[in-house]
Amino acid sequence: MDAKVIPYKTLRTEYKPFEAKRRLLGNFDMFLSDDRIRRLLSWHIGKHFYERKKQPLSLNLQSKKLALDIQGRTTCISKKGCYCMAYVAHSGMAADEIAENIDSAVSTIVTKLRVRKDR
Repeated sequence: MDAKVIPYKTLRTEYKPFEAKRRLLGNFDMFLSDDRIRRLLSWHIGKHFYERKKQPLSLNLQSKKLALDIQGRTTCISKKGCYCMAYVAHSGMAADEIAENIDSAVSTIVTKLRVRKDR
């Protein structure tokens, strides 16, 4: 499995031509981006990343729990924005366990949204 880090400045300059973007898209199965620059990427990577469902997964790359953060999914469902999805239960769980997981997930999301809002 090949892994490569491409700085944002390099992405803007070397991968500006259409064919360079297509080669980049074909060379990798998954793309990750730092959440600090995620909103800037859509202008530079082009529509083919979104058409092929290979848009970058936005992560906090400074996180100490990066492996856990990768388990969450970010998927573009329209051209108007992205949504995040997290699995909080499975069909083998009891109703009270599911309710407890949902409550915990909502409180975690609210806490994280408050932190982002305060930045």
